[in-house]
Amino acid sequence: AVEALRDRVVALQFGAYACMPCRRFTLDLAQIYNELKRDLRPFEIVYVSGDTTEDDFLKYFTRMPWLAVPFTNSALRQKLIEHFDIQDIPVVILFDENGRLINLSARRMLAERGAAGYPYY
Repeated sequence: AVEALRDRVVALQFGAYACMPCRRFTLDLAQIYNELKRDLRPFEIVYVSGDTTEDDFLKYFTRMPWLAVPFTNSALRQKLIEHFDIQDIPVVILFDENGRLINLSARRMLAERGAAGYPYY
C-alpha cells in the first residue's frame, strides 16, 4: 500500500462511524476524491479509524473509495492518532508528493476548495 502513496498528495482522514460530522464530511470528501481520480490527479486518502469495533469500521469504510489502515493494526492507528495529537474528529491532514506536511487541519480547506483546490499548497 505504501507504493500507492508514492508521488501523490496524501490525505490522512481521521474519523469514526459513530461520529455524524465524520459521516457527513465523508460524503463530501468522496465527491472530491472521485473528481480528482476522474481527472487523473495524483491524490490518495488513507482512513485512520477511531472506531471501537471492527463492525463499525467496516460499516463506515465500505462508503470510502480509498485506502485505510487496517482495523487490525491498532498499534499503527494509535501511533498516528497520538503522533498528530488527534483530539476531535473528523480531521484531515495533508502531505505533498514528497511526504512534506501541507496542512494539519485541512478539512475546512477541502470543503471550501473542493477538487479545484488541488494540490492544496
